[in-house]
Amino acid sequence: MRGKKFIPLNVLTIFTLLLSLFFSSSAFGEESNKSAISDIIAQQGQELLIEERKNAAEDLKEKFGYGGIDNGQSKAYKPDENVRVIVEVAQPKAMKKASQKEKKQQMKKVQDQVINGIQKMRSKSEVRHRFFEGVNGFSMETEYQNLKQIEAQPHVVGVHIAKTFKAALNASKDLVQAKETWEKYGLRGEGLLVAVVDSGLDYTHQDMTLSDNGKEQAKWTVSSIQPILDETEVNDKWYSDKVPSGYDWADMNDDVIPKDNAHGMHVAGIVGANGDESNGE
Repeated sequence: MRGKKFIPLNVLTIFTLLLSLFFSSSAFGEESNKSAISDIIAQQGQELLIEERKNAAEDLKEKFGYGGIDNGQSKAYKPDENVRVIVEVAQPKAMKKASQKEKKQQMKKVQDQVINGIQKMRSKSEVRHRFFEGVNGFSMETEYQNLKQIEAQPHVVGVHIAKTFKAALNASKDLVQAKETWEKYGLRGEGLLVAVVDSGLDYTHQDMTLSDNGKEQAKWTVSSIQPILDETEVNDKWYSDKVPSGYDWADMNDDVIPKDNAHGMHVAGIVGANGDESNGE
């Protein structure tokens, strides 16, 4: 299946159904025969969808490196080191005639049996997410030394170490072609004011500062923006020349520094942080 180009499944299925219905209606005039043929077509379409989902799951496992427990990584982990894994569970029997709700309930039942077996191992394991589309299974965090025991549990098809990824902001400007924009148009963003509506940002961070050229072209200063802040209905206040103002609309206060989710800081950093690129910051 790999390396081939596929017609989108929804287009292929609709075309097959229409073509089959055309020939069936031409060959059979009785209503009962039409109904029987429609049931056959629906069954064939369902089997095709299941097969395509199975193949897609296999392709994803190969693409993202979930093709085995060790996957050449056994030397990279200590026995008591926590790892994120995908536990693939066997599909329940007699699923063809079940509704989507019933299928999910049956899949969850098998997953629960596996999870209960893992809990009896008295290992440090925590279930994170459950999967019902494409593959029956769940993700969990556990110690590396537990993987063989988990794989030996009844109904477990496979245990795969999940690859993790970290943001590398020193490569972001290349990904968004910022360098080309700087060189072609001579634009660096000085003098622009950008609103970031997100989970907050740390305006005290060492990289949230203006360059000397940015200070010369700054749109707002503490004296020029204060009259505008005084007219707002909330307690807006001046933070810095880099971050003139902000407000926490979730908690209804002026504390915009993130508590848990740092996504807003991530976005604000891409927009205008002055970090040390040589250190990947």
